[in-house]
Amino acid sequence: MFRNIILIFSLSMVFISSGFVAEEVSDRDIIFAVETELLVDEQVASHLIDVNCIDGIVNLSGSVDNILAKGRAEKIAATVRGVRSVVNQIEVKPKEITESELQETIQKALLQDPATNSYQIQTSVSEAKITLQGNVHSYQEKELAEKVVKSVSGVKKVDNLISVDYQAERNDFEIEQDILARLKYDMWVDEALIDVAVEDGKVKLKGTVGSEREKRRALSDAWVMGTNLVDAEDLKVQWWADDEIKKEVTPLPPSDQEIKNAVKDALYYDPRLASFNIDVQLNKGQVILSGIVDNLKAKMAAENDAENAIGVWEVKNHIRVRPDTIPSDEVLKSRVKSALLRNSYIELYDITVTVVNGRVFLSGDVNTSFEKKRAKSVTSGVEGVVDVVNNIDYQHVWTWKSDWMIKRDIESQYYWSPVIESDNITLTVENGVVTLTGKVDTWNERRAAERNAYEGGAKDVRNRLKIKDWDPYSDFYPHSF
Repeated sequence: MFRNIILIFSLSMVFISSGFVAEEVSDRDIIFAVETELLVDEQVASHLIDVNCIDGIVNLSGSVDNILAKGRAEKIAATVRGVRSVVNQIEVKPKEITESELQETIQKALLQDPATNSYQIQTSVSEAKITLQGNVHSYQEKELAEKVVKSVSGVKKVDNLISVDYQAERNDFEIEQDILARLKYDMWVDEALIDVAVEDGKVKLKGTVGSEREKRRALSDAWVMGTNLVDAEDLKVQWWADDEIKKEVTPLPPSDQEIKNAVKDALYYDPRLASFNIDVQLNKGQVILSGIVDNLKAKMAAENDAENAIGVWEVKNHIRVRPDTIPSDEVLKSRVKSALLRNSYIELYDITVTVVNGRVFLSGDVNTSFEKKRAKSVTSGVEGVVDVVNNIDYQHVWTWKSDWMIKRDIESQYYWSPVIESDNITLTVENGVVTLTGKVDTWNERRAAERNAYEGGAKDVRNRLKIKDWDPYSDFYPHSF
């Protein structure tokens, strides 16, 4: 059945991959694209999700078993070319748990997270719906608290009523300049057609973006220190803008100092790194991070933040994890197992945890590579964990498809993605093995191209894509893969 759906979608894309692209993306093609992306995504059990689309506005309905899957489905729909907005009516049907148990688990999750354990947050539970109240010092801290709560198994809905109490006053000009800088160096946003206006801390975004995902990213970038409200009503999604802007505007390569400023800015706004002094060094687009943090999650967050800055082609992470105290092996083992059991994605699996002097070894079996990565991510967020060795296994089952079908489906994946410039990528398929060659702008685009190749049906992927050098007059690549 899955192969048939992919084939139908592929056939609908023949005229597109052949260069005959209609001026408007049809609702029918958007539905096929969203359904396909949901089917191949490991984070969403989409068998009970229905997709509809009218005039580029996607409506999601049906049910999932955890609130993270509901949010993930919405994010997937927002990344598809031609989608102007997403209405998420998916119902969350988690496992049943008593209100007292859920309240206790949520409080434990917030207290044991190395970032949120210092937040002054009150929680209340009613029919698996969680209300958060209290005060934090940034919009990013407010978002993080919600994210931690949503990861708890049994949560159906979260009402985030947390107030943001900025510790310093900022004038409108400072806020505006900060937002412009964040938009400029965010690799997921092309700021060329976005106007920013600030009055009394209220931000108004106006202009055009190429995807709903880009709009959401721009809105997030606008929440800097001092922002009280963000109005993005006049920031319109036009599916053609993503291609047209990139074709007509050739940005000058950022200098190492500009990249450094962008990375430091990203670290500054990450609540997991707020209390740490991370040193950032640049060498022709290569970022070297150093410093000391007290938890492994912060180290991983710093690396991810650096990778998302424009101009970065490699990140070397020399940050050291040094907790104030390293619990005994038994105490740390208990903390890790507790964290894994309360996570909505991992709770069903029997994962073996072994701890030796702050280093955690994970083993066992899960269904997908996402679940393996999720287990490591959850473990890294446990206070006292210094390192994680992930020996969890998962079984990758390849469903046979002919080479031409794989190539067609990957090209379709690339077409619908607002991240990938497929004109610069050459793909060949032989016996199910995909080889990618060419040039891409960023490390994240390279990884997205590989991920989409697997989602298109590749048995294996040989990723030989190179990152474009930022010197437009040179054919030298700073790194070869």
